[in-house]
Amino acid sequence: MKFKVYLKNSLWFYILFFLSLFIRVLFLVISGFDGLYGQDAYEYLECSERFKNELAELKIPEKFFYWPSGYFIVSSLTSIITFQAMHVTTLGISLISGSLLAPFVYRLSEHLIRNYFAEYGIQKAAVYAGLITVFSGVLIKSSVVIMSDALALTLLVRSVYYLVKYSRKFSLATLLFSVILLSISIMIRYANLLFLPVIFVILGYLFITNDNNKIILKHVLISFIAGTVIFIPELYYISKYGISYFGYQGGPPTWASGWNLLNFFRNEFVSYDGIRHYKLINAIYYLTPVFHPLYIFAFGITFIYGLWKILRLKKILSTLLLVSWIAVYYLYLGGVPFQSLRYTMSFLPALIVLSSIGFSFMRLKPLIKGLVFVFGVILLLGAAINHFIRFNSDKKTELEISSYVRNELPENSNIYSFEITGALKYYTNRNVKEFATTDISEIENKIRSGEKTLFLLPIDEMRIEYRGMDIGNKLELLERNFSFGILNRIGNYTILEASR
Repeated sequence: MKFKVYLKNSLWFYILFFLSLFIRVLFLVISGFDGLYGQDAYEYLECSERFKNELAELKIPEKFFYWPSGYFIVSSLTSIITFQAMHVTTLGISLISGSLLAPFVYRLSEHLIRNYFAEYGIQKAAVYAGLITVFSGVLIKSSVVIMSDALALTLLVRSVYYLVKYSRKFSLATLLFSVILLSISIMIRYANLLFLPVIFVILGYLFITNDNNKIILKHVLISFIAGTVIFIPELYYISKYGISYFGYQGGPPTWASGWNLLNFFRNEFVSYDGIRHYKLINAIYYLTPVFHPLYIFAFGITFIYGLWKILRLKKILSTLLLVSWIAVYYLYLGGVPFQSLRYTMSFLPALIVLSSIGFSFMRLKPLIKGLVFVFGVILLLGAAINHFIRFNSDKKTELEISSYVRNELPENSNIYSFEITGALKYYTNRNVKEFATTDISEIENKIRSGEKTLFLLPIDEMRIEYRGMDIGNKLELLERNFSFGILNRIGNYTILEASR
C-alpha cells in the first residue's frame, strides 16, 4: 500500500514538473522572448558573466553587483560545470527552478494537510496546489526572466518542506537541509531573511510541546551553525561593503530602508526611488494577490475559506506556519514606501496551499468540482497569456529603441539613458551610461567639449516622478544650461541631442 502511494506521489511530482516546463518553454518559443527585460535582468546577466570571469582567474570578485552574492555564485559555478554560455545558463536556472516549484509545493502540501483529509483526499488537495502553482501567471513570468526570483522561492519552499518533515521525525539531517536551503535562499534574495522568524516560531512550538526538547535544541544549534557557515561568502561581502539596499547618501531613504507603520495607511510616497502616487493604500494593496489575475485569481475565495477552516479546526502547527509565513511578509511590505506585487511572491506558496485546502473542503459533486477547478485554471492561464502579450510588447519597444541606436546614431556618441541602459548595452555594444548614476559634471564636460552627447529618457515621467530629487534636479539643471533637440520618440522614450 505504501509503495503504491509513493508511486502515485512520484508520478504526480514528475507530471507537475514536466507540465510546468512545457508551458514555460512554450511561452518562450511562441514569443521569441530571450529572458531579458527591464533593467534588472540585464544586470543579473552581466554581473554573472563578470563574477564567473573573476572566479575563473581564482580571484574573489569585488562588489560590482547590487544584490546578494548567492545568485552569482550559483550561475557562475553552473556555467563553469556545464560549459554553457552565461545567457543559456541563467535562463536555464530560471526555467528549471521555476518548473520545480509546482512539484515542491505539491510535496509541501502533502505534508502540511496530512491531518485534514484521508489518504486519497490528501493527494487530491496537494494536486490542486501543484496545478495552481503551474498556471499562476506571476510564477510563469519569473520562470522565463533572467532574475533570482524563481530560484530563491523554490529553495525557500523546499526549506519549508524539510521544516515540516522535521516536525514529524525530529531528524537532524532534515533540519540541516531546511536551514542550509534557507541560508542559500537568503544569499540569493535578502527578502527570504523574513522567513527566519517563521522558523523560530515553529521550532519554538516544537520545543515547548515535545518531551525531547534537549534533542531539538541540539539539532537547532548544529543546523544554524551549518547555515552560518554556508552564509560566509555573503557575510564577507556584508562586512566589507555593507548592504547595498540601505546604501544611500542623504535625501530620502531607499524603499527597503524606509519602513514605517504609517505607510500602511498611505498611497503616496517619496523615497530614493522617486515620487510615487498609487491608487490603493499599502494595507489593501498587499492583500490584492489573493484575487489578482496573475496570482491565485478565482481561487481567492477558496483561500478565504481555507484560512477560516484551518483556524476553526485548530491544527496548530500548519496554522502557525501558513499564517506567520503570510504575516511576516505582509507586515514588512505594508510598511515600505513602495508598491510592487512582485515582492509578494515570497508568500504566494502559502496562499496557494490555503486555497487548495479551501477548495478541497468545498462540498460539490466530483464532476462539478472538477469542472470548477478546470475553469479556475483556465482563467489563470488566460490572465498569464494576456499579461505576457503586453509584457512582450514592452520588450519589443526595447528592441526597437536598441535598433534605432544601432542603426541611426553615430558610433562615437556619448549616450545617457534611464532604466533601459542594460538593453542598449546588450543589443548595441555602444558607449551607453546610466543617467541616474552618472555624475552631472561628467555629462556637462562632454557637452561643453563639443562631443556628440545624446539622451534616451522617459522625460515626461522623470519630470513628475523625480521632481525635487537628485535625478530630477540633474535633468532640470541640464535643461537650463544647455539646448536639447528632439531626434525621435519611441514608446514613452524621447531621444534628445544636447548642444552648448
